[in-house]
Amino acid sequence: MIPIRLANNYVEGLVDSGAARSLVNQQWLKRRGIKGPRFRDVNETLCGVTGEPLAIVGKVDLDLNLGGTRQTQTFAVVCHMALDVIVGMDLLTLLHCTIYLDRQLVHAPRGNVRFLPTITFAQDSTSHVSIEGDHSKDIDNLTKSVDAPPQTIKQLTNLINNYTDVFAWDGTKLGRTGVVRHAINTGQAQPIKLHDRKIPPCHEALVRNMIQEMLDNNVIQPSNSPWAAPVVLVKKKDGGLRLCVDYRKLNRVTKKDSFLLPGMDDLLESLGGPQ
Repeated sequence: MIPIRLANNYVEGLVDSGAARSLVNQQWLKRRGIKGPRFRDVNETLCGVTGEPLAIVGKVDLDLNLGGTRQTQTFAVVCHMALDVIVGMDLLTLLHCTIYLDRQLVHAPRGNVRFLPTITFAQDSTSHVSIEGDHSKDIDNLTKSVDAPPQTIKQLTNLINNYTDVFAWDGTKLGRTGVVRHAINTGQAQPIKLHDRKIPPCHEALVRNMIQEMLDNNVIQPSNSPWAAPVVLVKKKDGGLRLCVDYRKLNRVTKKDSFLLPGMDDLLESLGGPQ
């Protein structure tokens, strides 16, 4: 790792002689106000060390200062990269840099840049790290079901990539709001309390795990309500199981709103061309 200034910000970059292109983390750019409109399209596929394609959302030109040598460099913007910046061979070659491993430095035309000190852990030490996931496969699954021209699919993919932090990809960050408290108007109806529906023994552990996961994520909470409805398992298209609640009898005594909710087509049409 070496210290560099990128877009007038200090950042620690990994010098990678095995990387053909220099890369920058999209989240790092977001934190500094550098967003999508400045990105240009990338017409090549870049792969990581595992051979899997990287989630490239575009490329951007950034002012760079490496050891006093200033240069405007094109970086590929990667969604959810583990590092903030990777200095690849394209930049090292352009600046005529030389790496001296024995002296722990990178020589640039206007000065040397020393490697940042590394942390050495004792052999019996343990560190717990949180790795931010790569959601490129999830995004691919989302866009596969969209019937639209390739350019529209690309725009949709870029939009999702720009706002991946608002999605609860694995259900652990759903959260909830206290702005409005939901109420179901049942009028004078007596509480309906139904017995549990029998769950196949082979699925009992799955149901317990699903319920515990929702409790842990504050999606549900224990209740002593006089109303109760059984949970049911519904098979999904991919063969998995979804935990649902049978609210049909509750729906029968619920007082309907006097106005209709807008349809999905109407909502999308109302957006028109806003940016």
